Amino acid sequence: MKGALFLKIFRYIALFFLLVALMTGGLVYYEYTHPKETEHAAALLQGKEIPSPEEEAAREAERAAREQKYLAEEKARQERAAHIEKLKEGMDRDDVGGYTWYSYPSEKEPSPGLHLEPLLGHGASAALRCNILYRYSIHENHSRGWIFGDHLTIAADGYRYTWELEEKRRHDRLAKDAESLRERYQLALDADGVEAFRKAAASRSATFTYWSEKEGKSVSHTLSATEKQRIANMIALYDIWREE
Repeated sequence: MKGALFLKIFRYIALFFLLVALMTGGLVYYEYTHPKETEHAAALLQGKEIPSPEEEAAREAERAAREQKYLAEEKARQERAAHIEKLKEGMDRDDVGGYTWYSYPSEKEPSPGLHLEPLLGHGASAALRCNILYRYSIHENHSRGWIFGDHLTIAADGYRYTWELEEKRRHDRLAKDAESLRERYQLALDADGVEAFRKAAASRSATFTYWSEKEGKSVSHTLSATEKQRIANMIALYDIWREE
């Protein structure tokens, strides 16, 4: 008798848990397939106000607008990052004093004449500079020698701009064999200077002249298409980073 009673009780308990499982599964399935109805039922149980269809539509439109805005901003960020990487192609980088400086590779021993090496710094802000390098060799066909430059002038499609160079910031060096010499100056570009380089990059022809008012000597260099494109790339990066 006791065994039969125990078996009967066990069956009732098993049936109870089976019914609970079926009901729970049904509720979960209904909630999954009817999320809005489930949300409304929960709101009623909690005494919350159920939004009207119009309010629901407005909320859905707001959610869709936020998602669309996020996707558009994310696309713009990705396109901007890709554009920056494209502009930096071919540049070397050097981390100095909280700034990352970008420049194009240059020759360790440049040929005689005037060379311009633009530099772009990116850190707390963006900065543009330009290394002015003049090199002379005694094996050249003229005896220009030292210039001791104190000015740099750009002429681009009728536009002219001149920088005055401080003598104390110019680095002059004579080679150990006395067969060559060089003058080097790093020029920091302010807004007017950046604009002058911008015009040079966009011009049909741009010539830089490094000259000395005291000595009456000068040397010039006309930018190649490659040099103009490199300056344009740096200015494009400068504009992007200035907006940050």
